[in-house]
Amino acid sequence: MSLNKALYVTYEAKKNAENAPGVGESTDMGIISEDEIKILNKKELDTLAKIYVEKKRVFVESSSSIEKMINDMSFGETKND
Repeated sequence: MSLNKALYVTYEAKKNAENAPGVGESTDMGIISEDEIKILNKKELDTLAKIYVEKKRVFVESSSSIEKMINDMSFGETKND
């Protein structure tokens, strides 16, 4: 997995965890390498937040069409079953 993907997946997991008791909205992230520890700045965190919001928007928009596809599936049964 690329570093960018790993950062985003970690950010998304943290944002999703905010629904749990005791997990606050504040987010600090860093990258630990052999040579340094880099703390993500506000601009970098804002970029991750923008991607997260866009992914959620796309999911919400597509979820109704996906639900319709699921409801329209037929595996040998009639719609009245």
